[in-house]
Amino acid sequence: METNATEGTFAGKLESLGGFLFRWRGILPWLLPILFWKVFLLPEYLELTHGELVQDAYEFLCVSLSVIGLIVRFIIRGRVPPGTSGRDTKGPQAEVLNTDGFYSVVRHPIYVLGNFPIFLGLLLFTEIWWVIVPGIVLFWLYYIPIMKAEDAFLKERFGEKWRMWAAKTPLILPNLKGWQPFSRPFYWRRAIRKEYTTIFVIVGLYAMIDAFRDLLTEGEYDGFWIILLTLSGCAYAVIRFLKKHTTLLKDPH
Repeated sequence: METNATEGTFAGKLESLGGFLFRWRGILPWLLPILFWKVFLLPEYLELTHGELVQDAYEFLCVSLSVIGLIVRFIIRGRVPPGTSGRDTKGPQAEVLNTDGFYSVVRHPIYVLGNFPIFLGLLLFTEIWWVIVPGIVLFWLYYIPIMKAEDAFLKERFGEKWRMWAAKTPLILPNLKGWQPFSRPFYWRRAIRKEYTTIFVIVGLYAMIDAFRDLLTEGEYDGFWIILLTLSGCAYAVIRFLKKHTTLLKDPH
């Protein structure tokens, strides 16, 4: 097989690392509070220096970045066919090669256009440069091997079809001129079923960062995030019940 040619080389080792990280790719958001725990001990810089209004506007921009990423993920999940872009952690899977929609401008839109804006919003939310800069570096060190491993899998799986698509579709920097409309309809049931956990986790991370920081530095917390976390938790429980015990969210195809 073609992938054997890379064994023992740097590319081969990168692909092997990517295969390992692929199985654990869901843990990256949780590394943020673990690696940068000191963020909880520092007050909100913009609120101290420019007031609460500026702080709220900045937080809105951070959350908006993450919402953009979530919207991209939601659209992709609802557009691509089953058996592709899944949450499977055992390894890459692909019954068909996705080449339209967001896949026509970048090869891994879930990571580049979805996960990166989400993670960047969380990083900026901390307001600490020594969290933001290393966090961005960590993100790409984490995901580039995963993307290379997925490329190797797709190259072996689809051969010349993948080569032709990859030749005009960048790995990281989107080529907006290459945009091709989605060829498949949007299935909202599939999108909800695939993404409800991601939405709950991101809301939880924002709430945790804000609540712990406020409690440890000011002795109080912003009720907005607690209310939002409670509502998202209720929504998560309802959707999970519907997914497990009803056919309402069953994939139509």
